[in-house]
Amino acid sequence: MINFIKTSFFTFTIWIATALVNSLLYAVIFYLGNIVKDNIVETAGMVFFFSLLFSVPAVFILWIVFLASCENAQLSRILLKTVLILSFLTCIVIALVPYGAQKGQWFLQASIIMVSPVISVMLHHRFLRSFAQPKLNTYV
Repeated sequence: MINFIKTSFFTFTIWIATALVNSLLYAVIFYLGNIVKDNIVETAGMVFFFSLLFSVPAVFILWIVFLASCENAQLSRILLKTVLILSFLTCIVIALVPYGAQKGQWFLQASIIMVSPVISVMLHHRFLRSFAQPKLNTYV
């Protein structure tokens, strides 16, 4: 039960951190690219909200993988591979949706989608190591 609560909490914080990094990267790109200058805070907030909204299926998959491998010594590597695969699939979906990305900005959007979850998992790396600690005296 404790692992269930811990994995749920860390999956939630990874999800929030990913959306936050995503919105900050988009805000910087929008500001530097002169796309949005006046209401950059509102735009970043909207990107944050929609990042949270549309990433729910990926978060559920990440949580299932996290629960299945929470005692594995390679937990960080497994989660990094999982977020890379999910990010790659998200980029493919965005490329296939006709109005998902503007033609000139597809590579920029795909790179932000790939970088945000990796940064988030790396921010949690120290905490993820606590799940993979060797258990001593597990005999009952």
